[in-house]
Amino acid sequence: MPKVATKKSAAKLPSYQEPFDQEDFRGYFRWTGSLSDRLGGFLYHACHEEELDEILNVGELLLRSKWQLRLPEHGMWTVPGVWCGLNNFNVNGNYYGPCLMRFPISVLVGRHFMVFRREDEDRNRYFFVQYESGIPIYSFENKSWRVVNPESYFSSLKKKLYRKNKAIYDIVLTAPVPLADYMVTGVDHPRCISGKCGRSNSAESTKMIRRVGLKYAQLLMTGCTKFQSLLDHLPCLEGQKITLERPEEE
Repeated sequence: MPKVATKKSAAKLPSYQEPFDQEDFRGYFRWTGSLSDRLGGFLYHACHEEELDEILNVGELLLRSKWQLRLPEHGMWTVPGVWCGLNNFNVNGNYYGPCLMRFPISVLVGRHFMVFRREDEDRNRYFFVQYESGIPIYSFENKSWRVVNPESYFSSLKKKLYRKNKAIYDIVLTAPVPLADYMVTGVDHPRCISGKCGRSNSAESTKMIRRVGLKYAQLLMTGCTKFQSLLDHLPCLEGQKITLERPEEE
């Protein structure tokens, strides 16, 4: 359940941490298959080892974070969500976590979003915040509901859409993403914004993911009926360490 906050934070927060407000609001839209086809690319989410462990065990990208919005009549609300994005920060290193999850952008199809826009130093930040209620929470002087064209927030060329130069696209989801189609890679993590860990390079991050993956693979094998049947017939395998290395080609 959302929680109402009665006081504003006195300290100035980075633009991506500031509560969403009426002055930043642009409108509502529904993510369509056509938008995914024209834009392409992926939805990214960075996390840490213990978070990846929990995500794999539960089988979905969890709502493990918070986001806030300030309503003109009701004050500030804090709501569960999960922060993702359309930008791949791997070129200069990812500051949000050493484990980078990648989903096809089509996982957003059918979800409804509010749009917020902010200027951050020499770049623009676009926030698409999932909102599924049919009741508008922000209004305008002439209309209580404004539907925007999400394509206007991207560059267009030959029927394709691209992220604008120096723009950052944050996606805040309020419903989990099932792990039906995804990939996890280890990336350079030169600095941790959340302070949950120290730095790590891509090789160290990959080793971390391998550790989590092998743990989960063993859980899958022990829960597999065929694997249990094999142990019944070959009891000498009980307690043995089974690796997932591929056999060398002859």
